[in-house]
Amino acid sequence: MYDPRRRLVGSLVVVSLIIWLGCQDDTLHGNTPKIDHFHHGPSDNPPAIDDFNQIPESSEIVVDFGQVDIQTVNRQYLFIRNEGKGSLIISSFDFLSGSSQDFIVACFDNGVFVANCPYSVDNTLSIGPGRDLVFELTYAPVETGVDVGGFVVTFNTTEHHSLTVHLAGEGITREIEVCITNCIGDQQQTECQQADELCNDAMGKDSLVVSFGETPTNVAASRDIIIRNLGQRTLRVFTLELVAGSGIQYTLDTAGSGLPGELATNEEASLAVSYAPDSGEVHLGRIRIRSDDVSEPEIEIILGGSGVAPRVCPDPLMLDFGNVVVGLPVIKSFNLENCGSLPLDLYGVAMALVPFSPDFSLVDPGSLPASLPAGDIAAVEVQYLPQAAGSDAGGVDIFSNDLVSDPVTHLTGTVALFGRATALVCDLVVDPFAASFGVVEIGAPATVDLVLSNSGNGPCLLASSTISANSPDNEFTIISAPPADASIDPGAGNELTLTVGYDPIDRGQDVGTLSLFVNDKDTNEVRVDLNAFGNWPGGDGPVAVCSVSPVNAIPFQTVTWRGDQSYDTNNRAIVDHRWSIASFPAGSAATLWGFGANRTTEIDLAGSYTAELVVENDIGQVSPPCLATTTVVPTEDLWIEMYWAHNNDDMDLHLLAPGGTPRTNSDCFFSNCIGRWFTPDWGQAGYDGDDPHLDLDDIPGTGPENINIADPANGVYTVFVHDYPGNSYTSGNLVTINVYINGALVANFTETISGENSDWYVCEIDWPSGAVTPL
Repeated sequence: MYDPRRRLVGSLVVVSLIIWLGCQDDTLHGNTPKIDHFHHGPSDNPPAIDDFNQIPESSEIVVDFGQVDIQTVNRQYLFIRNEGKGSLIISSFDFLSGSSQDFIVACFDNGVFVANCPYSVDNTLSIGPGRDLVFELTYAPVETGVDVGGFVVTFNTTEHHSLTVHLAGEGITREIEVCITNCIGDQQQTECQQADELCNDAMGKDSLVVSFGETPTNVAASRDIIIRNLGQRTLRVFTLELVAGSGIQYTLDTAGSGLPGELATNEEASLAVSYAPDSGEVHLGRIRIRSDDVSEPEIEIILGGSGVAPRVCPDPLMLDFGNVVVGLPVIKSFNLENCGSLPLDLYGVAMALVPFSPDFSLVDPGSLPASLPAGDIAAVEVQYLPQAAGSDAGGVDIFSNDLVSDPVTHLTGTVALFGRATALVCDLVVDPFAASFGVVEIGAPATVDLVLSNSGNGPCLLASSTISANSPDNEFTIISAPPADASIDPGAGNELTLTVGYDPIDRGQDVGTLSLFVNDKDTNEVRVDLNAFGNWPGGDGPVAVCSVSPVNAIPFQTVTWRGDQSYDTNNRAIVDHRWSIASFPAGSAATLWGFGANRTTEIDLAGSYTAELVVENDIGQVSPPCLATTTVVPTEDLWIEMYWAHNNDDMDLHLLAPGGTPRTNSDCFFSNCIGRWFTPDWGQAGYDGDDPHLDLDDIPGTGPENINIADPANGVYTVFVHDYPGNSYTSGNLVTINVYINGALVANFTETISGENSDWYVCEIDWPSGAVTPL
């Protein structure tokens, strides 16, 4: 039976179902994503919608990068606009099979580009309505050639549900080729005309070498360098230059090459490098080429050549005859070698006019050959026959076609000659130089034999010998000695013996001095230290035994204080050697250097230097002190020394030459007179013996300073002191000057100097009389 109420209820149910289904379907409401347009370009900023292109019905997009230099990176950005009202969802991303690895794809996700777009059903990427899906497409070709690839991306869209993007590009390059000829010498030589090319592709970018070989100094050689563009784009050459440090003998000629500049594909340019040696030596250089070739942006070509020329090489450059006895000829020789590569023309040798000494002469100058082949040697003999004692200087002038020769006179250079004439001299040698008796028991006298020999060239006349300093009880004696005025000739086999005895009468250290009066070249009194220790039988404790060598020294010599002969009478170990200064000359800055048993001192002033030694054994027993003394006498004829009381006050010693002017080259002081070599030339030109030497210059301390002349020229010399300004001490400062003539102290001056920048004129010294006049 039809029931209208049931029909009404059924209708309501149908309507309700339709409404519910409509609420669940975005299509019914228009809330679906939609993609119809795309854009790609080099910018990562999206353009206006009018600049987008319609996605083809095939749902395939092609992005062609075109030609891209290898080893570079090119980027394109692909924009897909979501033009619907629902979210665009990427549910999958896959590369096309066989896609080149030179392509890289990334998706923009939460502010960053994510490589390879790793999205799937379980890991989606959502793009809101009106926004763009952005792909970063990178093409980085590794090698030349065409590359293809692509990817497929799946969306939740009705149209273009699956979108395929095809990628294409071609890797190209600008390729520079630099070539030289595989030869040695000039480009026009037959060898180079027939030689093959060497290019950077085969040799490497830094292995091209242009070798000019041996090239005469009066010839300029040239070589070609070819630069080609083997690439597919225009090559830009930015730089063509000789690298800094290349020899000045090389020049680069780019005229007509159009470079620096551009080279089209398969175009080449030629340039030339020239070599003009100016000396007989090896010359090196490098050419640098810079371009926009990606793989070889910089190429260097090495240049090498050797100038061929004659060259004279004297050996040695200085001929020193040393000490020669007056009237005895000595012949020495030097060699002239042609160390060049062409024959050397020898025009002759001659005695130099400056400096000149008649004591030097050539033995046989006419025996020299007129020409020396390369590598040959000719000897030149020179005789030195001194007529009087003193120093001599001369030279031998060489005349040749060496490149450095004077073009008019052909003077090439001078071999220096030096000699020192000496009269017959005695040089007494005492062995041992100190007589150390060690421990001697009371009642058991001991002796030491001293062997006297002569290392000079004339006889030693031993006038007498005596114990000049003895112990308080006169325990040292001469047992036997050569007779008065005994003669000791030079050489082995002529030695004499002197025996010294020690007979202790009480326990303790004893020292003394044996004096030998002889015509020695350095002193008329040679002193020998005597050291001994008297002890009761059986002994008791350490004994310090000390000596110094030499006992007669000269300024700036290093003396050695020896304590290694010390011992203990009970054979206990000596564990400490304590050296100290007993007395050094006033003003001396010398000290004791070293560790252990021995010490050294570098002498600075004339006078006596005495050091004290105390030794200690392993149980703390300390020996009586032992004293050793060395006496320092200047060997220069004129010796001036200075020292002062307070430091931080720079005092400068000055010596004026006869007629000299302060602070000029006729004034020896710190500015022009330092050491042995940097000195003014006084007296005879070229003769060092009459030149002054400032051997010590002390700024922050209290000295000493000294000026000396070995063999002064005649005249009146002036000594003065300058208180140099700019120091912190300006109060009164006591300054002392000592003047030594022929090794003896003849004058002593003191003055208190205050303030700064003042001169104290001390004295005048007349030579050769040696008279000193205070000022």
